[in-house]
Amino acid sequence: MTKLRMLRPCQMVDRTVAAPAGLTPKTRVRRATLIRRTPSRRCVEQPFYTYCGNHPHRRPKRDPIPIGPVYIGESSGVRELWRSSPDTEEIRQHLLTLLARIQAKPVTEYPIGLYTDEIVVWQLGEFREARAIAGLQRIASFDPSFAEAGPFGRTRHELVKLAQEALAKLRSMCPAERWR
Repeated sequence: MTKLRMLRPCQMVDRTVAAPAGLTPKTRVRRATLIRRTPSRRCVEQPFYTYCGNHPHRRPKRDPIPIGPVYIGESSGVRELWRSSPDTEEIRQHLLTLLARIQAKPVTEYPIGLYTDEIVVWQLGEFREARAIAGLQRIASFDPSFAEAGPFGRTRHELVKLAQEALAKLRSMCPAERWR
């Protein structure tokens, strides 16, 4: 069994895993680093505490398109922005698709860090993506107190707030006819 250092798409981790059959270590590493093309892990002081919206705890089906920025942190849970999201039409389209899928009832998700739907809404606001206006208005109208049925009792307070902030950014630059 071949051993290699596994590099997750966005979380660079020092450990070894068995290479799947027919996949060489070189191929595995190349495939894993295509999402972000971030610098070598030597550039990050604590590579174990590197997170993004594509983290396997959030996207177990391994979404190949970047969702939001990359954050670095430490064991305390404090995170700071390390790398902004790339900005391409493919990424914007993907975020718009994810935005359309956000439901009023929150789904149970890994409880540490930012939730995927919150990253999507925030990133569209950062991009000032005018095509997101209708979706952001829909999300801003969610009942903020609506909670998940899961063990963490997650509500929509933060998501609604982020949608309102994104809309405020867009209002400052979009013509009035886009708001109908």
